[in-house]
Amino acid sequence: MIVKVFKNNKLYQYQATDVFDLDNKLKNKDFSKLEKTNQKEKIILNFKNDKENEILRLLVILSPIFITIFDNSTNLEFFRKNLEKSNFEYGLYPNFFEDFSKEKYFEFYKNHEKFEDIILNEDENIDFTINFLEDKYILALASLIEVIFSKYNRKNLIIYFKEIRNDIVINGRRSILANDIYAFYLSKYLVNWALDLMKIARYKDKERYFYIEEIYKLTNNLKRPIKKSDV
Repeated sequence: MIVKVFKNNKLYQYQATDVFDLDNKLKNKDFSKLEKTNQKEKIILNFKNDKENEILRLLVILSPIFITIFDNSTNLEFFRKNLEKSNFEYGLYPNFFEDFSKEKYFEFYKNHEKFEDIILNEDENIDFTINFLEDKYILALASLIEVIFSKYNRKNLIIYFKEIRNDIVINGRRSILANDIYAFYLSKYLVNWALDLMKIARYKDKERYFYIEEIYKLTNNLKRPIKKSDV
């Protein structure tokens, strides 16, 4: 996993084997790359896709949940501003499920800038972009991704979501824009989905749940991370 932290006109890049390694590197400011940038504050998590594209599809399915519970603005501000530049109305390539073709996907991005929050790169790594987060919430998100996207867990979830369609996920993103943390998505409130995912993580991997508990406490009380001006 590679975590790119854009802060104070600088890019700090951390390369880690897992969330425990990432925790250590964040604490020690042990970044693999540091450079100047004029990009706005944000976080990019870069991780490997699998041959069947299950990781990519599951990230797309869960993206409304991740975006909303980790958003630290008052009104999904980061997400809304990205939509103004996005190639698509709700910030998502519209054909990740029915008729998904990598050839057409990569051809599209040869002629368009990559403004979307989920990008599959030609090296088969995925970039997931989200608003700037404190280290403890970066670790919470990284932990969730490691547990939920592990081979056994993701296969069960892919089976569970086998009827998913492009329009369902797009409608989920439309719902979070209209209703924020109270959005209704895939037959349940978004908050319920988020808590269910965290409970799976608690059951499957207690060591990684140590980091996830930070976001669980907030979500369980219908709260989200608060952006601190001094971070």
